[in-house]
Amino acid sequence: MNQTFIFEGNPEGGAWSPYIFDSTNSTNNPKRDNPYVLGHIAPQWNDYGANASTYLEAYYSWRDGLPALADKQWGGNISRSEYDALIGKLHASAPAQNLDRTIKSASSTIVRYSFNQTSANETTDVVKDLSGNGYDGTTNCSISSASLQVRNGCSLTLPLASKGEDYTLSFSVKPISGSAGPIFSGQDSVLQSSESSLDLLSSGYAYALNYSLPIGEWTQAKLIRNGNRTFFSADDSPKMEFITRVGVNGERFEWESMAINAPVHSIGGGAWEGDIGEAELVDYAKV
Repeated sequence: MNQTFIFEGNPEGGAWSPYIFDSTNSTNNPKRDNPYVLGHIAPQWNDYGANASTYLEAYYSWRDGLPALADKQWGGNISRSEYDALIGKLHASAPAQNLDRTIKSASSTIVRYSFNQTSANETTDVVKDLSGNGYDGTTNCSISSASLQVRNGCSLTLPLASKGEDYTLSFSVKPISGSAGPIFSGQDSVLQSSESSLDLLSSGYAYALNYSLPIGEWTQAKLIRNGNRTFFSADDSPKMEFITRVGVNGERFEWESMAINAPVHSIGGGAWEGDIGEAELVDYAKV
């Protein structure tokens, strides 16, 4: 949504308004108070299918422009500089919404678990968050040899849901079989492993890497979102990017980046079985 058009779309100077049909030739526009101009609707077209975006990618295409457009639709006169100074505060204070998927944190480290005797309470099945934020998890899995042993559908549940841009979800992982299933699950996405691929599921679609975690071996893994791109790295190997073929104007397909949020509500809980070592979520991309 083009903010330059919104704030400078009047051919006679100034901001756009619903009575402006032509932003270059004012003679093609009615008067501002014309009674036949009832209002304005802004559509977002997805003619070529959901392969173009996740639900929250669609939100980001509207995020910064829609409030500005609404101001002009309702006859407001806020300036571009005033808007730029205000919009961040408005997003942060919008009630009952968190479309940016932010998580409150005292530092850049949002949550960290170390599965050893100092972080697991065998009586209450609580796994302490070592970040200082108090995001303690609960589990019905066994904890042994400094790892969470995900077996028979057990899981670790976090008091979180999803993390938007930017983030790095770091963890050590050792699958014990090739069974397909979720490793990390969240409100907007699932990181899933199988014998032939590693997938990120979001908005009903799976975005796959031509990579699978080695069975019976420990891997130091990172799921990274950097702006509108999402990566996975294993040990010291080059980062792999989650991409998809996107339709362009009904004419061709191109490979494009995907922006997918971190799944941080649970570990395990499905058919996948393996061990998870230390796990950490930070609010920046470790590029």
